[in-house]
Amino acid sequence: MLQVQDVTTTFLIWQVLLGANQDEGSLFTRCPLSSGSTECADWLATKPIFGGKAGVSRILGSDGPYPRARFVNSTHASADWWAAEHLLGDMGFNCGARRTARDLAAAGAPGVYVEMISPR
Repeated sequence: MLQVQDVTTTFLIWQVLLGANQDEGSLFTRCPLSSGSTECADWLATKPIFGGKAGVSRILGSDGPYPRARFVNSTHASADWWAAEHLLGDMGFNCGARRTARDLAAAGAPGVYVEMISPR
């Protein structure tokens, strides 16, 4: 005769360290480093998630979350490239790390540490 036992699973909850650095999006920004606003906007508009040219205009516009005026030209890249880089880094890494930390903390994880590294 087969007997079924009630099994209780114990999960170990460890402290969690999450984070990202400010320039995580630099690996995925494929518009030229010296590109101007039109080139980067056109490149971003090819990605369906941004809603085409109208969506990109809202995102990079003066009232959007990544206004071009917030970024400056550097010896490494144009201000428009930096805007695209920050958008992609936040979308792919930083927002995800913050969201995961909030979810773990809400679930009662005993220690959730988040570090966002900014070299500037």
